[in-house]
Amino acid sequence: MNENNEYYEEHDLKHHDHYECFHHKHPWLSHLLTALAVLLGAFLAFYVVTDWHYKNLLDPVHQMRKMERMMMKEDRAMHKMMQRDFRTERNLESYIQLDETADAYVITVNLRPFNNDEENVSISTDDNTLTVHATNEKNKKNSSKVLAVSQSYAFPGNVNFNKITKERKGDKYIITIPMN
Repeated sequence: MNENNEYYEEHDLKHHDHYECFHHKHPWLSHLLTALAVLLGAFLAFYVVTDWHYKNLLDPVHQMRKMERMMMKEDRAMHKMMQRDFRTERNLESYIQLDETADAYVITVNLRPFNNDEENVSISTDDNTLTVHATNEKNKKNSSKVLAVSQSYAFPGNVNFNKITKERKGDKYIITIPMN
């Protein structure tokens, strides 16, 4: 039995003796292999992620979804722009309105947005074109807002710009252009 114990003791010493280990004699090799394994793992992870990304980018279904989102964004922007233009056009009609009677053209300017002051409305003529320009400036503590509306009308040759009449009725400024 003693012999068996000696055998096990010698066998344990041989297997647990780190001085005979290859890694102990060459520690730089162990560090090199660890660094190589880490670099290889990082490269494989980078390659896999890059491969997935490029496959996704080149996928026609992904490209179609991306194009659809871009088209929807452009459509929303166009819709907003058209609504803004429609509101501006509708507001322009609420500021300045042209009516034709049997013997004259009547332009009515709403003075409410222009401080109810006919001095804020100016008229100019050039050949057969009449331009109505109205402005209003609102100054607040930190900001200034300017409302400027200009509308030009081209008339046929049967109008007489020398006999234009202007009158104020309440908050309306009425410009009458007689026909010849």
